[in-house]
Amino acid sequence: MPIVKPQGGPDGRKGADVADTQERLASVEEVSRRLSISTFTTRRLIKAKQLRAVRVGKRVLVPQSAIERVITQGCGKHAGRE
Repeated sequence: MPIVKPQGGPDGRKGADVADTQERLASVEEVSRRLSISTFTTRRLIKAKQLRAVRVGKRVLVPQSAIERVITQGCGKHAGRE
């Protein structure tokens, strides 16, 4: 999985100070395998903004933290409920 450093500060402005953190990114296919869902469903979750993703060139990549959130909290209108 690629590792990317965030660009810009917390408000997204370029040139702002950035903590030296790195986060792993997974392809749509990798996310689908990890969550045991189809790539179509993964892309639908991204489009519905229920799964955070970034575009790097033509690739759509999902941060590890977004995958963990879906695993722990779920997604959709019942996410986070017990």
